[in-house]
Amino acid sequence: MLRRILILMTMAFLLILLGCSNNSFNMKNIDYRYGVIETTGQENMSYLSFYNDNLEKVGEEKIKYGSMGDGFALPIVFDKSMFIVPKGIYNQKELTFIMEYDLDGFEIEKWDTELQNMNSIAVNNDFIFGVNTMDFTSNIVKCNRKTKELSKIQIPDTYISYIEVYENELFAFGESEDLGKMKSSLYIIDTNTLDIQKEIDISHIGFGQYDTVIKDNKLYFTASYSIDSIENQPTNKLLEYNGESGEIKTYSLKENFPFQILGYGDNLLITHFDPVGVTGGIISIFNIDDASSELIEFNHNIEHLHLDGDDIIILGNGHLYRYNKEFSLVTFTPITNTRKTNYHYYTTGLFKR
Repeated sequence: MLRRILILMTMAFLLILLGCSNNSFNMKNIDYRYGVIETTGQENMSYLSFYNDNLEKVGEEKIKYGSMGDGFALPIVFDKSMFIVPKGIYNQKELTFIMEYDLDGFEIEKWDTELQNMNSIAVNNDFIFGVNTMDFTSNIVKCNRKTKELSKIQIPDTYISYIEVYENELFAFGESEDLGKMKSSLYIIDTNTLDIQKEIDISHIGFGQYDTVIKDNKLYFTASYSIDSIENQPTNKLLEYNGESGEIKTYSLKENFPFQILGYGDNLLITHFDPVGVTGGIISIFNIDDASSELIEFNHNIEHLHLDGDDIIILGNGHLYRYNKEFSLVTFTPITNTRKTNYHYYTTGLFKR
């Protein structure tokens, strides 16, 4: 009898060890370079899948938050952490925090903004910002990273769709109605006081801003849709804003639906992707000096792109792709996993360690 008890205890102990070997704790020593987010809104569950330099899958972590990202607001990597918004169950959007995921320590910290269904977030060394829109009033909340104290500003009758922070300025892009016509604006907000310093009318380029870049002390951003007609029409505008002089220059790209924008040597790299229709596989290499551009066309979507040295890593069509600086394909791998569930999982972003 004693021998049987000892055998059962040994088997139980081994099962515990085997169980632990498959969870995230023992994956903390994995050597990875890239991560892909898969999520669903049908349950509070998401997966982070990890890949090495050769795009081989080397690990996976299950996280019990749903609707993590949405393909419009891409994950932010800042100071060795990945920041993203898990919204929760589809019809509830009950979660109110920004998730910080330590890319080295695999730890999670929650920054509660008290905002449901956030549209966009921004991060710097001192603060974490989130914005949502309720009853057509946008609420921008600042969370102090040392004290977790919250501050808030409300912008009535405006939908703030995207925010970004550079040094002590928060840039907020919003749409409103002015005399029966749609208006698109850029708000420049002091990060310390949350006072609006400027409101710049950018209706001439349209709305649908998803990314920005600072280059040579100038802010560059694009628009995906024109507001010149009742129906939202795709557009191809790039705007340069000089914060010192206040000068604004507008350029026309060769392709519609500009999405991500990154510094690329002396040029700008701009992806063309429609997150609503989930389609688009073209990159513009834009020369700032002469406003010329070169188009690079791919045979797959460019849902999210990261520069990694001279290489280009792209998430699209359920795959990860690595291209070299000549835009020649080096390797690719499928990243869509088969889950033992009836729930629908989808990818919402790529992050680089």
